[in-house]
Amino acid sequence: MRQSRVHYLQLHPGLPIPELSITEPFRAVLVAEVEVDRDWQYAVSCWLLDFGCLYGVCWGIDCIGWEISQRRFAPRRVG
Repeated sequence: MRQSRVHYLQLHPGLPIPELSITEPFRAVLVAEVEVDRDWQYAVSCWLLDFGCLYGVCWGIDCIGWEISQRRFAPRRVG
């Protein structure tokens, strides 16, 4: 069984979203500490999917908004 590595990254609304050096598919845990607008949720969801996020879970503020953002964008990224 292969060991998973944990990477911690803190994003701030409105600041540039960084490039990732992750080369394999990954899972994401999102801890939402502040309320953000839907455009930011969409941008982060696209960014996660672009870098190979298989699925994500959210804890904190407006988790349902994050879930909707990921579900709306994910089908467009497949295939």
